[in-house]
Amino acid sequence: MNIKYLLPFILLLCASCVFAQKSLKDMNRGTFPNQNNPYDDEQQKQRSANIINQPGVRQTTINGNTFYMYDRPTNPNIPVYHQTTVAGGYNPSFADAADPENKNWGIRAMGLDKVRYTGAGINVAVLDSGVVSHEQFCPGSVDVLNISGVDYDYDAYGHGTAIAGIIGGCGPEGSGFSGVAPRVRMKIYKITDDRGSTNNINIAKAVGRILEYNKLHPQSPISIINVSYGLSEDDETVRKAFQDAYNAGIVIVAPSGNNHKEGLAYPAAYDFVIAVGGLRPTRQIYDMSNYGAGLGFTAPASAVYAPAINGGYTWVKGTSFAAPYISGIAALIQEAYKEKFGTLPSPRQVYEIMARISVGQPGLVQKWQGHGLPDASQIERTIKLL
Repeated sequence: MNIKYLLPFILLLCASCVFAQKSLKDMNRGTFPNQNNPYDDEQQKQRSANIINQPGVRQTTINGNTFYMYDRPTNPNIPVYHQTTVAGGYNPSFADAADPENKNWGIRAMGLDKVRYTGAGINVAVLDSGVVSHEQFCPGSVDVLNISGVDYDYDAYGHGTAIAGIIGGCGPEGSGFSGVAPRVRMKIYKITDDRGSTNNINIAKAVGRILEYNKLHPQSPISIINVSYGLSEDDETVRKAFQDAYNAGIVIVAPSGNNHKEGLAYPAAYDFVIAVGGLRPTRQIYDMSNYGAGLGFTAPASAVYAPAINGGYTWVKGTSFAAPYISGIAALIQEAYKEKFGTLPSPRQVYEIMARISVGQPGLVQKWQGHGLPDASQIERTIKLL
């Protein structure tokens, strides 16, 4: 099968409160603590050092810097990459101009400011462009595994840092930012190059590593995968990988796509994946959000405030950023369920509980919003009734 595109679902960023428009690539112009040596930050060094005990990890030194990464497979039977490119050309006005006084509109809209759960004890895998050291990533909250094929494991693109921050940001109150599940443990699988491009093999390889990890850590498995990327066509390698993960009890969350059309991107289109569409702060559908049969839920996808790779914060938009809200909600559901029953719920149970706490937005038909916007404040009450 000829796979055409694999796209990170971010198409526009506003990097300041004056709403200057930038593409995601422009974020590469930001600076790290030391642009020539991003590993001079002690927390970043420690996070990389923590992964050396994982199976299949090797150490290498490049330009005086030490990096840890998975060995690339040597099996000659591994399929050739379906190499992909990042779509461009979408550059509308920033209609949902971000309000500095409303940085966490999504947190309030989803009832997350009224929840006692934090995602404690839950492991979430993030398949993306990596992360950088940031005040939102508390010590011990993040491990990074590089399977991208590039010789560094930090995020030179920005997408993964924003995604991880939305899921599990746990930084200071004064930052003006709140993560959905601030006490989750995130396993970051870097699958892209510095342009945000990846391929089906990297995605499948990451899922395989997750399943290997779970075999070695049955008491503390990865139970959620957030993959804020999408294929324009079905791919057998990717489908089988995610089907195996689902069968192993892992919740998989993916964005619907940013093509403003009926029909979901893959893997969101698979019936075992939670597909997430986007909302604007007005509770209207995010203009570019894909829709149709199989859409599960909606979440914030416009005027979203998130951590940036320059150490600060930025405004982002796209269904990429709706997915991590739902991944975070899934972590809260798992924590609450485990608290009552002593075990993790199945992926189907997570979906059913999320459907019960979701609220349809007025004026939106089901194919645009699925079950609607989850209200996390109803998690505890709903699970008590099970």
